Amino acid sequence: MFSSCENLSDPGQPEYSYSLFFNLKANSDKQKFYIYNIAPLDEYQSGYLPEFDKYFVTDVEIQIESDGIIYSDFFVETDSQGVRYFTNNNLIIYPGIEYHLKVVIADEIITGSTMVPKDFEIVYPLENQIVPFSNNKLEVDYTWAKSSNSFGYLFNVLYPFLYNGTQFDDNYILDQTVFDTTYFFDSTFEPVDTVYTTIAAFDGNYYNHLFEGKASSGIEGAYGYFGSSVHKKLKFIVR
Repeated sequence: MFSSCENLSDPGQPEYSYSLFFNLKANSDKQKFYIYNIAPLDEYQSGYLPEFDKYFVTDVEIQIESDGIIYSDFFVETDSQGVRYFTNNNLIIYPGIEYHLKVVIADEIITGSTMVPKDFEIVYPLENQIVPFSNNKLEVDYTWAKSSNSFGYLFNVLYPFLYNGTQFDDNYILDQTVFDTTYFFDSTFEPVDTVYTTIAAFDGNYYNHLFEGKASSGIEGAYGYFGSSVHKKLKFIVR
């Protein structure tokens, strides 16, 4: 009776004004960071934002600090899909190092910290190793060493492929999340020549946000996460 005049389905006002997605990538040539205004709920009724770029925040000060060294010269770039992001040409992320974040937007301050997982090695296959495509199938038992301080791995395979002897312009792409240090890959799509693989060990902040559903992970003052990962790349030849 006391709640009969209330809208019980109304989630109320959001706690924060911004959402932030920072994944510091060790062994990566490019850092891409994203900051957005929180969208009104009535614009999200369809389950997605067709015009999400209008919420991108550009008037912002970003600082990333480690061992007393501060990186603050961030600027906006746009990728091939028209998505804007912040980057910094001087920022190089190292495995096993702690980084601290400070973002200032108007009169609001967002802070965070992350410990980058330690480096690791891919045990099999080896770089430029020749792997057979036999019985109309590519089979590879990927194995890698454990990355300390990591909570899991993002596993990606990409290669140009043949179908009935014809090369396609698109690539075969596989994306998986792995919580072990092995992955059995098999495919009937025959590689043209070279298979490219990336294995990225991610930290607890990334895990808590993406897999545990924690609204704010590794940051205070915004939704999203301030996390980190260490990337290892491999290419091998298929004959």
